[in-house]
Amino acid sequence: MLKIIKGIFGVDPTDLLPGIKDTGSFARNPLEGGMMPDLAPKMMISEGGLRNLEEAGMPQRVSSDELMQARTELSQYGQDFYEKNTDWLGKGVEIDVNADKTMYEIPDDEVRILKGKDPAKIKGTVGFLELFKADLLQNAYPDIGEIKLKFIDEKGSPKAGGYDPVKNILTINRQNEYVKENGIKKTVLHEVQHFVQAKEGLTYGDSFAMRLADEPDYQMGKEYLDKALNSPQVANDLVKMLSENPKINLNASNTQLAIKALVDNPTEDAEVVLARSLGGKDMAQKFMSKAKAYPALRGVLESKELAEDGYRTAFKKYTNTEGEGWANATMNRADMNQAQRDAVSIREQLKAQGNVPGEMLPSLFQQTKGDVLNGLRYEDPTQTTIRGL
Repeated sequence: MLKIIKGIFGVDPTDLLPGIKDTGSFARNPLEGGMMPDLAPKMMISEGGLRNLEEAGMPQRVSSDELMQARTELSQYGQDFYEKNTDWLGKGVEIDVNADKTMYEIPDDEVRILKGKDPAKIKGTVGFLELFKADLLQNAYPDIGEIKLKFIDEKGSPKAGGYDPVKNILTINRQNEYVKENGIKKTVLHEVQHFVQAKEGLTYGDSFAMRLADEPDYQMGKEYLDKALNSPQVANDLVKMLSENPKINLNASNTQLAIKALVDNPTEDAEVVLARSLGGKDMAQKFMSKAKAYPALRGVLESKELAEDGYRTAFKKYTNTEGEGWANATMNRADMNQAQRDAVSIREQLKAQGNVPGEMLPSLFQQTKGDVLNGLRYEDPTQTTIRGL
């Protein structure tokens, strides 16, 4: 996620945080690839969770009553006054402007994988608390134990995971590159943050699939690409290109496979796809250079570019939604200790990435009518095939 955010916004969040890149100061957990428990991902909770912690004898730096007071001040004085003239942000209190609520960043959630459990070997579904020890989260939200984790192994699939709040199942694809890079724990807790959002009435997550379906450039480009495989015009142009350019060392078989690869990978860079299909970057560039002289083939390449641009636009909209911003912050601040979190608030970090809390896009779910949860599916932002950012 840090790589993706850096690619889109030109900002590496770790550049803002002194000491983060000194990885030697942090102990890695070899089992799941994330940080050790003392640097576990931090969660954003709200009044209900804080109240439950107080009743469990686990009070935090900010009480549930204080969080309600902060919320009242936000409603009375507005966001600018709240940010500049109160000290709530310095206490770990954050603002969910769209939901008109305040949140508190749990300082140490102590989430760890239970001894003897290996998420890489689990088959089917398992209860959240059968895999993780999470005392603070469990006391804040006792029904977190009802969450089921379903592990799948879909190699090559762009889908990393998602939370279905209707069935209360969190799916993780262990073979996804994003999950491998960030570790199962961070991926799970991104989705658990969505669980908390739904529980507390906070701004909830978005659906990348819905964003993509709503993006006209992607849909138009993809539609033309889908038609290209059985298009007589494309087939005729391929024959003409090969007969008129015999020295480029292409044949009917590999060029047809190249077109199919472009169709099958609408969001991946065209040159990368063609290089893989035709045996190298030079051959890809030759194909693209010659193909532009033939209308139907030029249309394929232009449609591919349109689909790529639309995909990136949809992805940027997705990451610019408020609920996803907070869920991503849960992971992006995973390597920070208390002093570092106090020094840089979540909203400062989000602003540096180009996401201004309160000004980010509303979730598409917020634009729907009726019972939100019945139509709700949280999907991980990394179920994408954006590469080379």
